[in-house]
This record gives sequence, structure tokens and C-alpha cells, in this order.
Amino acid sequence: MIGDAIRLVLGNVMPIALVVALVGAAVTKGRAPSRAEHFLAWLLGAFGIQSIWGGVFNAFVQDVAARSIGWAPSPFEFEIGWADMAIGVAALVAAWRSLDFKAAVVLVIAVFSFGIVWGHIDQRFVHGDTAPNNFGAMLIATIIWAVLLVLLYRRAAGARPQAAP
Repeated sequence: MIGDAIRLVLGNVMPIALVVALVGAAVTKGRAPSRAEHFLAWLLGAFGIQSIWGGVFNAFVQDVAARSIGWAPSPFEFEIGWADMAIGVAALVAAWRSLDFKAAVVLVIAVFSFGIVWGHIDQRFVHGDTAPNNFGAMLIATIIWAVLLVLLYRRAAGARPQAAP
């Protein structure tokens, strides 16, 4: 029973991190200039942690990661794992940096996420891959993360006073 609970949590770090970030941001008071930027910082921090977690799995536990997506382990898993970890580190750093820094990281996450979503949808409908981590909660969480980060950035940027020309 405890083993099942641990597997459930460890297998769903991405959606759990999203919920924890949203709840954490909602119940804390930040020093950010706006509530949107406060939420953005929390989401970037949580995204960083879950992205590093996923990267470690892709790079070093390839058989488990690939099988959960419905793929065969390959050298690509190692490379994508390091890409995930790099994006995760950048997201963690961005949580405490300027809004401009956050913008750059949000842009990278959004573009990367678009590619992930496209690839997983292609795998589902072209190749019939119905593995839980290919077409399930992870895909939905990927879409939600990307959309929320972009929307929160736009709202935070809109809340900032505009510099005079």
C-alpha cells in the first residue's frame, strides 16, 4: 500500500507540482510587484523542480521513462533528459529573477512544450501510442503549464508601469 502511494506520487510529479505551485502561490504573500508575478514565480519554481525530476528519469532511468511513454529506450532519452534538466535549472533561477529573465524562460518552456504536445499527439493518433505518460495526465499537465506560464507572464507584464518613450 505504501509502495503504491509512493509509485503514484513519483509517477505523477508533473501534475502534483502544478497543484502544489498553485496552492502555494494562493496561500502565500509574496514580495513580487503583482499577484500575477507572484504566481508566475511559484509556477516557474515548481516547473523547474518537476523538469529536473523528469530529466533525471529520462537521462538515467531510461527503461522506466521510455516504457511509461510507450517508447523504446534510446540515446535520445539521455539527450532529452539533459534538455529537461537545463530548462528546469533555468526555470528555478527565473523564479527569483527579473520579469525579463522570466519572459525568456517562459518562451523556451512554451516552445519546448508545443513540440512535446505535438509529438505526443502524433504518437497517439499516427502510431496508436496510448501509454499513460504519452496521452494522459502528463500531456494535459504539459498544456496547462505552458498556457498558465504564458498567461501569467502577460498579466504580470501588463501590470508593470510602462516606461516613457
